[in-house]
Amino acid sequence: FSGPRTTLSMEGLPGEVSMSLGDFTGSKITGPTRLAGRSRDVEISDFSGPLDIRIERGDLNLRPGLPVASIQAHSRSGDIRLSLPAAAQFTLNASTNNGAISNPFGGGFNIESRGRKGSLRGAAGSGPAIELETQRGDITVQKAVTAGVNAPLEKLDQ
Repeated sequence: FSGPRTTLSMEGLPGEVSMSLGDFTGSKITGPTRLAGRSRDVEISDFSGPLDIRIERGDLNLRPGLPVASIQAHSRSGDIRLSLPAAAQFTLNASTNNGAISNPFGGGFNIESRGRKGSLRGAAGSGPAIELETQRGDITVQKAVTAGVNAPLEKLDQ
């Protein structure tokens, strides 16, 4: 799919995708998946395969399935929340130039803060690389709540 404000490509879609003027939601997408857009909040759950998202303005709420594949998530202005399965193995490099970083996921990660800049780096096992970057926004990396296969994603606070 290629439109004036959004481009989307994926390998397969055994789940579903919904796109409105300001939102994109998807579940059970198989990758490699690429999504680029100007102004859009993005929520994707239970995805597999590499994921590359680049959004100018908007919040990203990502919840991959196992095994976790490489993730590249960039927002010029917006919060990023990554909810990973407790058994996930990955290497993480997350940074914000103007926001806060929080790590409810647990040990093995180093948070650095300088003024409004922050970074979170480390590894859980020896899995693929995950890169999260926002110029203006907060980043949260947490363990996914297992509330059932069809549980809706938790909406980011506005």
